[in-house]
Amino acid sequence: MLGAQRACIETQMQEGITMLNDHIKHDTEANEIRDFVLRERSKAVSPREWKHRLAGYGYKLKETDAGVCVTSMLGGEELCHLPTAA
Repeated sequence: MLGAQRACIETQMQEGITMLNDHIKHDTEANEIRDFVLRERSKAVSPREWKHRLAGYGYKLKETDAGVCVTSMLGGEELCHLPTAA
């Protein structure tokens, strides 16, 4: 009985670690995308050029209640939000 409980606890712990690692990976990817998008903004001379540059990489900007969101042009998935000063 104790062996089964221990195995169950170990499985739950491993699942928790996996979920945490996935969350960290997602945050890292979101930060990388955000940094890239902001670097592209610094290279562009206008908001229109910025959007065009991002479209070339498969990204699209979307206005939301929470501010500007970077989305994937392929699936429309929200990838990250930009700081309000962007």
